[in-house]
Amino acid sequence: LRTAIMNSKAAGRSGGGGSWPWLARVRLPHQLGIAAMCLLLCSWTFLRGPRGAAELVPLPSQRPKWPEPSKTCMSGQADACADLTARPDFARQRFIPDDLPPLLADLERAMQEATREGPVGVVDARKLPSAPAGSVPLSAEQVVDYLEYSRRPFVAFRDYWHPVTTEALLGEVLGMQSHGCYDKGEGHDNRTFNCERFSPLADRFKSDPFLGRAAKTYLRTKSFYKHIALAGHAEYREGGHVNSGGGWHRDAPSSGIKALIYLEDVDGTNGPFTMLTHYDDRLVNPNFDRLDVHRRNTRYNDSFIDGLVTARMVAGRDQETLVHRKPVQVEIHGSKGTVVLFLTHNVHRGKMLQRGQRSSVTNYYDVGPKTNDITFVGCSPAPTREAVALLGEQRAARRAEQGGPRAAAL
Repeated sequence: LRTAIMNSKAAGRSGGGGSWPWLARVRLPHQLGIAAMCLLLCSWTFLRGPRGAAELVPLPSQRPKWPEPSKTCMSGQADACADLTARPDFARQRFIPDDLPPLLADLERAMQEATREGPVGVVDARKLPSAPAGSVPLSAEQVVDYLEYSRRPFVAFRDYWHPVTTEALLGEVLGMQSHGCYDKGEGHDNRTFNCERFSPLADRFKSDPFLGRAAKTYLRTKSFYKHIALAGHAEYREGGHVNSGGGWHRDAPSSGIKALIYLEDVDGTNGPFTMLTHYDDRLVNPNFDRLDVHRRNTRYNDSFIDGLVTARMVAGRDQETLVHRKPVQVEIHGSKGTVVLFLTHNVHRGKMLQRGQRSSVTNYYDVGPKTNDITFVGCSPAPTREAVALLGEQRAARRAEQGGPRAAAL
């Protein structure tokens, strides 16, 4: 840079313009500042390397032959990638390679069957091959490839945890919540954030290496900003509307991923986790549930979801045809120990309970700083009487902040 400046000044004195004539007017302190900025920029670029090169995992040779994503397809935004393929019907209007691993092939067949007619379908994980933790017949990268290219919003693993271990985790969750270690969720369910601090088995599930690797691969990150577990328990009551997580919603418009484990057998009557498929993401972006007091644009009431209609051009033998279709609500049934790895920017909910109860633990990966980071003082499967009293005071204070003195007295 210094040589260029001197050459520009010499060229200016000789009557020529020089290659960079503006440099001739730069003073020495400014020259040094520009040089320092250039040095810092070059050093940062060199140390950082190519964008994403450190985060992305090399493709193993045994992966299916996936297509290259289009230039308009953002990583992780699976629903926006409608141009990956053009097959002749909705059940196949996505890229599904012929050499899928057996577990994913069975899941894909179940998804096609569940979404063939609508408006409600069922994927029963009990009919899928067993996939216990530590011996899942898939790599985390294969799971992420399936989520992104097939445009399916979840993957289910049957018998991921042994029933005995799952029952022990259920005992720890019910033990801590029986002493008041929870807050009420929007679906009138009991929710204990950071439950891994009070339950060794919940901490074990939170730290599961296979699920963590899949989340990191999907999010293109080597470490999580924040990583917590949530214990949830919903129980049917006569005349009440109880489910897990409230109504239809998505966690955020941006990409996200979670892992949920059923602690009890779940069917169509005790609140199965439900995901919405075959909808146009552009139709839900600007809308919100007008009954939501917080006016969030990520919450949707039942009438809005029922009124959604997606129009797509479907390729036929001779020409393309405009086809209209309503979304499909896919319920995920499964036995205790079933794990569902799902995309949080896809619209989802817990179905209303018609009987019984449903308990689960959910891993939150890479959540932001505004996440409800509740810490229950002294909370454990058997907290002291003093700790329970202190917890009651904390909950009353939170209710008072949200709804005034009358709410604090409830």
